[in-house]
Amino acid sequence: MFDREIPESHWLALPGDDPEKAKEAGFKAVKLKIGRDLFGEISELTRWHEAGVSLRVDGNEMLSLSTFLEFWEELGIVSKYVEFVEDPVLWDPDTWRILREMGIGVAVDREVESRWEEGSLAVLKPAVTSWTPPASGQLLVTSYMDHAVGQLWAAYEATRLEKEHAQQFRGAGLFTHRCFESDPFFERIASSGARLLAPTGTGLGFDDLLENLPWKALT
Repeated sequence: MFDREIPESHWLALPGDDPEKAKEAGFKAVKLKIGRDLFGEISELTRWHEAGVSLRVDGNEMLSLSTFLEFWEELGIVSKYVEFVEDPVLWDPDTWRILREMGIGVAVDREVESRWEEGSLAVLKPAVTSWTPPASGQLLVTSYMDHAVGQLWAAYEATRLEKEHAQQFRGAGLFTHRCFESDPFFERIASSGARLLAPTGTGLGFDDLLENLPWKALT
């Protein structure tokens, strides 16, 4: 299925990660989730910025507008190095429009097809949508905190979309396997720097592992 390199991914930051090691490994951008400890998260964003990587932020709709704006002000000069904030506050088209008008890069992840508006970045998860924004819109492809098979499906779709929508494509976030305990499927996922490597075998790979699963017919 893979006829070209899988696009580079951002690093999905977990507690205790070393920004310098991620940068040395070849990652040019990091994604950090915010909303549980904003003071600590500002420190983390500053630490990653000082390492020289681009910042991508995910709010998961956890913050009110006022809290988010306080966070953004406290972030100070570092805010200029944030590429986008995904789902920054509870969804409201007028509120999100205010953020865009302030020059804040807004990315929409949840219910992306109905919520996307001109000026927003579309974060596409192939496990839940095959929609793409119009030609004027930009897109980024991520996996869905998924099983390894789903993770490689997202990688395939990212590869396809980078080829077919090159002018719109802003990158990928496909390293979600590191958020899980290892299993025989995850152990097969290989990478070189910031890129997942195309699997061996048929299609998305895992031929022998899939064959040995206890399949049952649903009637």
